[in-house]
Amino acid sequence: MNASVSNESRVFCYFDKDFPNQESVDFLEKYFEDYAEKKGIDKVYIISKPLIEDFDYEFKNKAVIVLIPTKKILFLNLASGESEKFEDFVEDVLDDVKSLSDRYGFTRLIERPRKWRKNIVVQEDYERFRKEPEVVLNKLEIPEGNLRDRRLSNLIISLLIGSINDANRIKTLTPETVVEKVKQRIILFDTNQLKFIFKEPTNKKIFIQGLSGTGKTELLLHKIKELYLRNDDVRIMFTCHNKILANELKLRVREFFNFLKVPKQIDPEKLIIAHAWGSFSDPFSGAYSYICNHYQIPFYRYNSLTKIDFDFVCKQAIENIKERISTLDEEDRYAFDFMLIDESQDFPDSFFELCELVTKEKVYIAGDIFQDIFQNPDAKKIVSADFVLKKCYRTDTKTLMFAHALSMGLFESPPRLNWLTDEEWSVCGYIVKHIGKKTILTREPVRRFDDVEDDPDSVEIIPDLDYRMKKEALVNIVKAKITEFMEKYGATEDDIAIIFLDNDKKVYEIADFLSYSLSKDKGWLFNKGYESKKRIGKKIFISNRNNVKGLEFPFVFCVLGRIDRDYRLRNLLYTMLTRSFLKSILIVGNTKKEVENIIAGWNTIKEKKCVITDTPDENELKLIEERKTSLKLKQENKSLEDILVDIFKKCKISDQTIREMITQQVMAMIDKGLSFSREELERFVVDSYRMYSKYFK
Repeated sequence: MNASVSNESRVFCYFDKDFPNQESVDFLEKYFEDYAEKKGIDKVYIISKPLIEDFDYEFKNKAVIVLIPTKKILFLNLASGESEKFEDFVEDVLDDVKSLSDRYGFTRLIERPRKWRKNIVVQEDYERFRKEPEVVLNKLEIPEGNLRDRRLSNLIISLLIGSINDANRIKTLTPETVVEKVKQRIILFDTNQLKFIFKEPTNKKIFIQGLSGTGKTELLLHKIKELYLRNDDVRIMFTCHNKILANELKLRVREFFNFLKVPKQIDPEKLIIAHAWGSFSDPFSGAYSYICNHYQIPFYRYNSLTKIDFDFVCKQAIENIKERISTLDEEDRYAFDFMLIDESQDFPDSFFELCELVTKEKVYIAGDIFQDIFQNPDAKKIVSADFVLKKCYRTDTKTLMFAHALSMGLFESPPRLNWLTDEEWSVCGYIVKHIGKKTILTREPVRRFDDVEDDPDSVEIIPDLDYRMKKEALVNIVKAKITEFMEKYGATEDDIAIIFLDNDKKVYEIADFLSYSLSKDKGWLFNKGYESKKRIGKKIFISNRNNVKGLEFPFVFCVLGRIDRDYRLRNLLYTMLTRSFLKSILIVGNTKKEVENIIAGWNTIKEKKCVITDTPDENELKLIEERKTSLKLKQENKSLEDILVDIFKKCKISDQTIREMITQQVMAMIDKGLSFSREELERFVVDSYRMYSKYFK
């Protein structure tokens, strides 16, 4: 099979390599590309048979199926003199749709084809379509008020293209509340996502770049399923940087395999899901630990004193493996057949080189393009990724633009924190216009939900609420907002997340106070993510910033002491604000005066659907570049131990015993996956010194 689709295409065509009617395919692809652009449709699929199974039909090379979300399914007969065989083809495909619906648990929603065929299916000769396309396309319309048939059409399309949804999540064809409609949405892959699944490059390392919420992890799950079913001896490693995310991925893979009815049981020694480093005592606890065990090379633990970080251990492993590799049998030459890496922006390039060295077939590397452009000076590599996913289907487009602009400081006085070239803006999905000294950034609207309009107030900024000093006010605000979400949108407790972005122990005290107060007052139950490390049904998720990756909610509260110009904090704001489907509430301690430009920037996005900012001049671009270079040098050349020594000196902490105790405490937290900005680390050191100094006077 082959797929013909460009990076920007709205149309996905998929046929056998020997499909004889290429002229018809070319016409249909060109026509529907123009049609989709004119109508503002972002997905059209043209296929010759269902994609998910190896179905075979006698008439398959003489007919095509055109699929457009929320419209009727169009079967086109390319051989007008063979109408009887065409009819049989349609019947056979619809029977196989019913078979797929039974297999994946949609029997209660997709009944026998005879019950819905007249309402959902249109059959037409290709020549008629070519002469009068508008007449044929008018037959495909399903009225907006007919939610049932529009959702039924989407569900059938999902089965035909292999974009299988979880039947346990989609409970009805006519959900009532806004939250039900959002949570029970029928997800359909776009053209780039389908291209990754059904047609990939021949290179060994395959890079997937996309913004937060573009479906990167979902694509990796589909790829894992495909690879794992290839043969009984396949060895796959699925890894990420963070231990908490690795635990979440284990759960997601298990759930994904269950709802897709994967017939092969997960063998934890064949499909290994672990974070990147791991433990020497357990080879299956990490990608690096498994590699060291497989090749019998030295395993290094993190050590700030000797500057042993992950980049160092990967480079050492590469050297050691290259020295040993010629002595190994073919069977032991590779540790894995396939590797899949999520959140690639968290890794040094040496890790990807190591993965390529120890993997026999392919390495799939998925990362957040926005974070990667910030962190990686080699933008050309990022822009030229094999697959770039620009469309965000989780978060409201306005929320996404606000999160990007806030993280880069585009609402504030120069020098901004960051800036992208026009090419980088484009690869992040932006349309760039320069008018005078202004830059205007817009995004193509994405229709995320068929029957839910985007909330005009998808972001709300609540200033002058320092939760450390005004914890009762925080309780009242959160209580009022959650009550509003429940009454207006039909939200339940597990639709809501409250995320504290500061990284100090005061967070846990306030989280306890908030959850206790609201449980006592409203009877709501809370799940403390920093303790449970997972989502729990019928409970409000409340957490620090380190336990949220991979999670998403209809409503998200982001609570922060102060918005400052810390680079890592701004990046964190981007990732947390974009966890929401419907609405993000940003609660900050800054006064309204201090954040008036940010509020004004949001109002512009809300009203004009764009970001308007001053275009940096050469001097500002130079300052931005110097800041990025300085930041990079700090990251590369300053070990954590060096940073702590600087802080000890600045804070005049000379007692060596206390220094060692604080260092050990910080290292223990780093080992558990916590991370600190320089400012947060300094606050922690000062607080710890005050506590320890009481006992060492």
